[in-house]
Amino acid sequence: MKLQDPARATALAFVLCALAPLPAAHAQDNRSKNQQLIQSFSPYERAMYYKQQGNYAKAIELLEPMAVQGHGFEQAQLSLGQCYIATAATATSPDAAHDARVKGTKWVLAASDAGLPAAQVQLIHMMLEGGAFKIEPVAAGMWYLVWKRNPARLQTGVSELDPPLLHKLQSTLTPADWQKAEAQAGAWRPQ
Repeated sequence: MKLQDPARATALAFVLCALAPLPAAHAQDNRSKNQQLIQSFSPYERAMYYKQQGNYAKAIELLEPMAVQGHGFEQAQLSLGQCYIATAATATSPDAAHDARVKGTKWVLAASDAGLPAAQVQLIHMMLEGGAFKIEPVAAGMWYLVWKRNPARLQTGVSELDPPLLHKLQSTLTPADWQKAEAQAGAWRPQ
C-alpha cells in the first residue's frame, strides 16, 4: 500500500499511535491473569512454580509447613531441601551458606530416610560429586544400594541411575568401599 496521500498517512499514524499503548496494557492484563492462575494453584504447585522461577524464599515459605508434617510429604521435604541448598549459592555470608546447606541436606536426608527414590538419588549425587559437600564414596554407595532395593523407584519407571553417575560410582568405590556400603545398606531401615 502506498502512502502518497498525506491524509491517509496521518490517519495511519494516528491509528498506530493509538495502538501503541495496547501492548503495555495487554502485558499488565497478562500479569494479572498470571497472578490469578498462580493463586488457583495448590500450595505445593505454587511452591514448585516459585522454585522453578528461582524464588526460593517464597518456595521455602510454602514448603516448610508441608515438609514438617512428615510421612506423605516426602516430595515436599526433597523440594524444600533443594531450595535451601540453592539459596546457599547466593547467601550473604559463608555462615549463612553453610546453614542453608545443612538445612537443605537434613531435608533431603529426611525424604531419603522415608524411602523417596528421588531424594536417595540426590544424596548419591551430593556425596559422590562433592562441590559444596564432602565427598563420601561409601555413603554414596550405601544410598545407591538402598535406592536399588527400593521398589518405589520402579513406580516412576526408573530402573537404573543415569550412566555417567553410575560409572562414576563404580569407578570411585573400591571393593572395600563396596563391602562397607553393603553393610550400611543392610543395616538401613526406613524412618
